[in-house]
Amino acid sequence: MSNWYRLFIAIPIPQGPQNQLIQYQKNKLDSFIFRPIAPNNLHLTIIFLGATKPESLKNITLAINVITTKTKPFSFILKDINYGPDPHHPRLVWIEGPANKNLQLLKDSLEKELSKYSNINLHITNRSMKPHITLARIKDIKQIPPASYINEDLPLEIFATKIILFESKLQRSGAQYTPLYQSDFKE
Repeated sequence: MSNWYRLFIAIPIPQGPQNQLIQYQKNKLDSFIFRPIAPNNLHLTIIFLGATKPESLKNITLAINVITTKTKPFSFILKDINYGPDPHHPRLVWIEGPANKNLQLLKDSLEKELSKYSNINLHITNRSMKPHITLARIKDIKQIPPASYINEDLPLEIFATKIILFESKLQRSGAQYTPLYQSDFKE
């Protein structure tokens, strides 16, 4: 599988909200306990495709184009910084927000379009989307401070104007994300 790509489709975070998240990281997550996510890696994942054959890339970009031409820019809210995904056994620090019908529709539409292609490795989940952005990974679960230390109400309105197909390469220093394809929403 060395020639395969590890892919996901995501919404990039605009500069304004990104700056607020970076400031939070500097204030709260700059310690040996946390490994903050690099600013250029902050994103909201819509679909994780995982290991994908190179010959699937064309169909993935076709599916993305079909959906983005039918999608208008929209906004969503993220506001609560917490441990996740399981607060009792956390691995991450993330900012999350309430369910958003536009994000759910985007996810469902992309899954439906991608499922038309037999060469795309897609695991469709019928779960509702829980919008979140990972801010840091936890290095040492035994030393994490109480949730009250990281909990913060940081209301961010994020205006989604495009989606990006990313390749993720896992490295010792953390995942490195490379944009492979970008498609803007219909204005």
